[in-house]
Amino acid sequence: MNNGSHIDVPDKLHNYSPLSVWDPKEALSKIQELYASSLKIADDTIAWYRKYRRRKGGWARILRILAIVLMILSTLMPYMSSTNKDWQLTFLYVGYIMAATGAGFMILDRFYGFSSSWIRFVLTGMDLENLRNQFVEKWQIQLMKNVPLTKESFCLLVDTISTFRSGFEATAKAETVLWAKENIQSMSELSRELKLKSEELKAMLDKRLQETSGTANDNILSSTDEIPEEIFAEAIRENAGKWKEEYNVSGVGLGRKVRDGNRMKIRCLVFYVEKKLEKGVSDFKPIPLQIEFKGHQLPTDVISLGGKVMASSFPALLCDNAADKRPGCSVSRVVVNNRTGTIGLKVFKNGKEHIMSCYHVFCQPEIAIGLKEFDLSKSNGSAVIESPSSQDEPDPSRRKALGTVTQGILNTEIDGAIAILHKEFTPFHARLCSLGISINGPRDITMDEIDLPLAISAVGRTSGVMAGVVLHAKVNIDVSYLIKGVLTTMFMQNMICAKLPANGGDSGCPVVDHDSKIIGILFATATEEGLAYIVPINRLLNHFQVTLNP
Repeated sequence: MNNGSHIDVPDKLHNYSPLSVWDPKEALSKIQELYASSLKIADDTIAWYRKYRRRKGGWARILRILAIVLMILSTLMPYMSSTNKDWQLTFLYVGYIMAATGAGFMILDRFYGFSSSWIRFVLTGMDLENLRNQFVEKWQIQLMKNVPLTKESFCLLVDTISTFRSGFEATAKAETVLWAKENIQSMSELSRELKLKSEELKAMLDKRLQETSGTANDNILSSTDEIPEEIFAEAIRENAGKWKEEYNVSGVGLGRKVRDGNRMKIRCLVFYVEKKLEKGVSDFKPIPLQIEFKGHQLPTDVISLGGKVMASSFPALLCDNAADKRPGCSVSRVVVNNRTGTIGLKVFKNGKEHIMSCYHVFCQPEIAIGLKEFDLSKSNGSAVIESPSSQDEPDPSRRKALGTVTQGILNTEIDGAIAILHKEFTPFHARLCSLGISINGPRDITMDEIDLPLAISAVGRTSGVMAGVVLHAKVNIDVSYLIKGVLTTMFMQNMICAKLPANGGDSGCPVVDHDSKIIGILFATATEEGLAYIVPINRLLNHFQVTLNP
């Protein structure tokens, strides 16, 4: 914010009475008076810059030294905490406070502009000193050339002073304009920066408290970490359908228990419900805290979906009619004018370029007549896909044909399709739209990886760039599809569940981890709760016999 650097600026007014009647002797006195006044204004301005650059430089050095010392001390706190268990948490708190204070000093320097003002003042002061010295030297030359004074030479000398003043003030004004821009920008950024830092530090403390503390019940349940993941997976395979009917749930998966919004180190069966019911409701049957399976007590947890999970290729707008297309852009079949989804990936089959998305995005005409596997001979009209979709771009001349659907399938494990790209169609690039990254290989999601939790990114036609985390690795969930005009439920199995702000029309979008490895394509959402469901990438690659590289 550096809003204190231009408060007590020096006086820049001339102390001069104009010459009203021509008199050569009086004129010489007046021109010397005007010269002295101009030089004094310049010298006062230069002195002001010298004074404040020392002050700003001193504060900049102090804040940086304090920040560095605190950051160094904060890095030592975890090592000190390991030497004394009684003071472990205290050392960690002190370390976080030191780190936060050090970061605060850097934020203070940044937003109050000590370092930036110091550098600006040094550079501007040097420029002003050079202008001042050049003026003194040139003034001597002009004075000798024009004495004794005439009216013309008097005016020439006054113009020389005026030219110097204009250049001098322009240099000082340029620095002031830069200060004003920095001030406005830093004020708008300050609240956002402070909020982010506060949330970051709170997350660090919450994580440490979760690791170092727990209730008696947590200690009892923590023993479930000794139950192999395969036991949970086997229990889901054998009982998912039965539990779905018995407890009136939408799905069941494998995950970690969540308490007060924090994920714990307790492996559990996760039951998904459209909404949580209260005791006393007629069809309410509580899900037990533990379910016995082959001699093991498997803990449970319940997550509300806020409604049905939809495989939707509808609503809003994203993408444009640019010539070059890429994953993340809007797409639909040429013969469909009320559906749209997202291009997922560029893949290769038998050395030829293809693109991948969901079956319900590429194969809407087939779904409309009840086909769950693509067959060109039974297809309802053209198999050509285009981008943007007809819903997003009503003008056919502004839509670009991309390729032709060759394979697609919708069953309880896959919602996917591929289309071959044709050279005469629009060029297609592999880098993800908006994110600008290239896929760095596939990644399978395991229980160990979601314990991090695993951060992910996605880019969809409706929601644009999204960020979230993987919640559960193997989820069986009811998903509603519009098949033959009727909302039909399919019990999708072994899918990935993520916390991701996706919407209808994002179906097919690629989901990647922090290393740009793709974990799958999004196919369904529970928008109200911010949940998204993903088909694992290796399942798609294996089924369609495609690769990410030629």
